[in-house]
Amino acid sequence: MTYQQIADMINSIGIPASYFSFANDTGQQPPFICYYFDASDGFAADDQIYAEETELTIELYTETKDFYLEQAVKSALNAAGLPWSRTEAWISTERMFQVTFTTSVIVEEYADESE
Repeated sequence: MTYQQIADMINSIGIPASYFSFANDTGQQPPFICYYFDASDGFAADDQIYAEETELTIELYTETKDFYLEQAVKSALNAAGLPWSRTEAWISTERMFQVTFTTSVIVEEYADESE
């Protein structure tokens, strides 16, 4: 996948999304998504890196439990053929749910984005 395909997949969910965080002055209210690339591992053989597997983290923030939006994230990941895991937390200081989806992608950094 390219970075653009990943952004398009996340934007297809239909709620505001931002890489890592929203600017402090936006006053973004839930529901929203923040996503980021958490870590990566290089697959190596014969003293060369053949592919870099990158962990993609997608955090869904909602004021109330929203099964529909969680399913929308799952559907977007499934449609892209990406296996995922999910965790959930209640952030009491912010009074919102955080549902975190993690998956691994091989990002084609230099792929032609017009394809």
